Amino acid sequence: MQLYLSNGMRATKAARDAGYSQKNVGQRGYLNLQIPRIKREIEKVLAKERKKYGVTRESLAMEYDDAIIVAKEQSDTHGMVKAIAGKAKLYGLDVQKIEDVFSLVDLLDDE
Repeated sequence: MQLYLSNGMRATKAARDAGYSQKNVGQRGYLNLQIPRIKREIEKVLAKERKKYGVTRESLAMEYDDAIIVAKEQSDTHGMVKAIAGKAKLYGLDVQKIEDVFSLVDLLDDE
């Protein structure tokens, strides 16, 4: 768990660093994250960090809103799309199709 938390929460890298076989590190990393005890411990550490730094879903959404505004002012379509996709993911609205993402950009342009 510590390897996972210390490496930017990359499960495959954590499994590799823990010494799992190179042939199945991706699968092992994923499976380790499915173990209830590990999931609980990770969530406990992350909740403590969120509280320590005052990070909430709302504060992150505001950061994404700021990024969208800056990207729009700079005519940075790529930056806008990334910020919109990040905000969508934050709210569980994973945008999978590029058409959907560009529809969101069109909505911003209409404002």
